[in-house]
Amino acid sequence: MFFLALIIVAVSGLIAYVGDWVGRKMGRRRLSLLGLRPRYTAIVISVGVGVLIAVITLAATFVISKPIRDAFITPVSVLKDDLTRQLLAASTMQATLTATQHQLDAMQAKLHDTSARLEESGHQRADIQGKLTQAKGELDTTQQQLDAARGKLTQAQREYATVHTQLDSATASLLQTGKASVKLNNDLVHLQVTRDALQAHVTELNERVEVLSQFALTTFAQLAFTSGQELLTGVFPTGGTVEERRRHLTAFVAAAERVVRAQSAEFPKETTPLIFLGGSGDHPVRMTADEAITRLATRLGSIGAREAIIQFAPVNNVPVNAPAMISVEALEVLPNTPVYQAGDEVARLTLPAHADTAELLGRLVDELLRTRVPAALRAKQMVMVTRRFDAAHPDALPVARWSLIPWTDLLPVAERAHERGGAVQVVARVKSRVTRSGPVDLTFDVLTP
Repeated sequence: MFFLALIIVAVSGLIAYVGDWVGRKMGRRRLSLLGLRPRYTAIVISVGVGVLIAVITLAATFVISKPIRDAFITPVSVLKDDLTRQLLAASTMQATLTATQHQLDAMQAKLHDTSARLEESGHQRADIQGKLTQAKGELDTTQQQLDAARGKLTQAQREYATVHTQLDSATASLLQTGKASVKLNNDLVHLQVTRDALQAHVTELNERVEVLSQFALTTFAQLAFTSGQELLTGVFPTGGTVEERRRHLTAFVAAAERVVRAQSAEFPKETTPLIFLGGSGDHPVRMTADEAITRLATRLGSIGAREAIIQFAPVNNVPVNAPAMISVEALEVLPNTPVYQAGDEVARLTLPAHADTAELLGRLVDELLRTRVPAALRAKQMVMVTRRFDAAHPDALPVARWSLIPWTDLLPVAERAHERGGAVQVVARVKSRVTRSGPVDLTFDVLTP
């Protein structure tokens, strides 16, 4: 455009020069046009030449410059509309830039919060490290006590073996001679008393060693499962024959054994991973796996519902590479009754007005899914299942997992709530019929209160 302006200035000067030159030429020749005097004829011719040159210049710029051509051809209303659209686009870009700046501020606030949590986690890690060092010191002390007790046990066993040998020798001599003497009887009685005392001492030391071993193992060893923690949960039909129920339970027990072994890489192959206990809590009696399966199969047949829930959980803290103890008598066999029908409401949450999508999404996760929905499920006495036994694939290893609602389901809910502008309620409903064993599949409605 600057170059075009220079051309127009130059052409304007040229027009002035040519007009003046033509006027002087015509004045000297004393020409007359349409009866006009020579003076006025020269003026008319000069003006006409200037106009002609200007028209030629305008036509040239019209052909050469597209903006000038558009300015002459395009209506003013169209140019105004185009300018308005450009202004609207600029306003939209400014709004988008403002929203992006707000999102950036929110992300920086979250980053600061995450840094603070990371620092707090570092302090907690230091505290845990100190406790671990203290626990290791206690473990060393307990190990020293255990070694001392084992040394005493070994010495007592040697003394017992010596006395036992002497007693056997004296008894054999007595039988061979067939003669009883007072001294020999006294020695025999003394040896028997000594043997009984040593036997009681050996028994006491064995018990102390076992207690110290269990204390060191369960208190300081790394645990694979804690007492009461779910190993495996299965849903079984209560009908059919006892043998059919035993077959299902046998596959269930095998899957539970695989779960225990999966947590312990060096679990001995010759050791059973599950120990079943019967009797009362004060006087437990060890049962075989076959006896436990028979007992559970009988209890399944006594449940009134069509299906029943069995959940294996150890009654002891299970160290790594150690078996889990299952109390058959304390084990609950629960009826798998329905608790929700399709479309039933589980929980609801009122969301604030004028909150951005990120804040609404955080409230949905923290308040609705992590607090209100679990509370509603507990009120329905639902069994929380993380390792579910699949009867269709009994050889598969059940893996602990939580049911997660995909972001693709939650994000549209937060966006719909944000679009409403005001306060809204989000209602969580079940998609299909739900029993006490779950799982729970949710859908969400956004309502105006």
